[in-house]
Amino acid sequence: MNAPLVGQALRRVEARTKVTGATRYASDRLPHGCAHAVLVTATVAKGRIAVLDTGAARRVPGVLHVMTHKERRPAIHPVVLEMELTFGRRTHEDMPPLQGADIHYSGQVVAMVTAETPEAARHAASLVQVAYEAEPSTVVPDFTAAMPGAIHIPKVKGEDTDQVHGDPETELAASACTVDGLYTTPAEHHAAMELHAKVAEWQGDSLVMHEATQWVRGTGRALAQALGVPDDKVRLLNPFVGGGFGGKAYFRYDSALCAIAARDLGRPVKLVLSREQVFVLGGARPATRQRVALGADASGRLRAVIHDSWTAVSTVDTNYQETCGYQTRQLYATRALRTTHRVVPFDIASTCPMRAPGSGPGSFAVESAMDRAGVPAGDRPGRAEAAQLRRAGAGHGPPVLPQAPARLLRHRRRTHRLAVAQPAAGRPARGRLAGRAGHGDGELRCPAAQGARPGGGAARRDGAVLDGGE
Repeated sequence: MNAPLVGQALRRVEARTKVTGATRYASDRLPHGCAHAVLVTATVAKGRIAVLDTGAARRVPGVLHVMTHKERRPAIHPVVLEMELTFGRRTHEDMPPLQGADIHYSGQVVAMVTAETPEAARHAASLVQVAYEAEPSTVVPDFTAAMPGAIHIPKVKGEDTDQVHGDPETELAASACTVDGLYTTPAEHHAAMELHAKVAEWQGDSLVMHEATQWVRGTGRALAQALGVPDDKVRLLNPFVGGGFGGKAYFRYDSALCAIAARDLGRPVKLVLSREQVFVLGGARPATRQRVALGADASGRLRAVIHDSWTAVSTVDTNYQETCGYQTRQLYATRALRTTHRVVPFDIASTCPMRAPGSGPGSFAVESAMDRAGVPAGDRPGRAEAAQLRRAGAGHGPPVLPQAPARLLRHRRRTHRLAVAQPAAGRPARGRLAGRAGHGDGELRCPAAQGARPGGGAARRDGAVLDGGE
């Protein structure tokens, strides 16, 4: 029988090479004769390219190849690929680059320059002259104004994005204590230490691609689709990832641009995004807007939980959805529950998952609402909430792990802070919440906030009744 591994001091197989600097990441690859590519990106959020002049760039010594939608337009096939991680259909965006003059977001690729050295490529890229016919755009998510354009994606991760159990609005209206608030979270960027990089080298009619990716098998298949070659003609390698957090989990079309330049030149080509480009072309967790409403009876038991969420997405990639309400279905026992999800297109770059996709911003909103319900009532944070956390057979959705709640509650209370105005008798409490994850504003209506302790027990939080000893 094998010895147990938990608690043992084990040697990480890659530790020595990493701490000694011997690990070779994708951008460290430099095959013989390798050329270097640099992307040129748009400086307006919406519009059309009116003038694109690459003459000065082509005259830079060492320049080998300039690719635009007008010159050497790349033949890239749209990629449709189901991701193994069950997030659904995902590339980086629905529209391959350099296929036309339309601009959909600031940072969109408008040209790629390849040269003998990275210095020559960067200099030539800076000389590409682009003039735009700009159009009005919306880049800072204004969910209120954009709501009419919201899109419903019926299923994500194999679940219905909208689920209703019971009659939540009726139960909320009949509740003795209610919390109803809006919570927003900003876009968050992965900013991994390793830049997004790729090195393409053709060996006859087969492509060997070294790429910084978390999704080796899927990226290789997607790249084959984009190039219009059989899957077995693309070999994708990436022994190490220098940080990803979800930002390197998907195929991006600049890989196809790199491969096409290498095929045109008959030599290897390396493409490394700049740090600034990573913050656009590398994806980000999208901004969200969430409404959370809670209703409880006079004893503190939940009658209604409503969690509606909207995710900001790109107009060229409406596939991704932050599933903010999915964990809400599992956390609390309640008589009625509603969770809904919509995506709202804006003139921004494509979005993608970050650590704890959906549940990160979603738990911020629902747990902030729980804080609003509990703090004015004088409850010590976490006692009633821990008792209310779902057990097998209660509420809706699969049960949570029994050992998780206490640790998670302690962590949440370390990372959130609450400012609540104590109300005068008979008046609703209002306040603003600020935390590491976002901001919220809501209203509390609860007689228990005035110090009433029904049944002789402690003031209730959102769920279980606590006896006087608590």
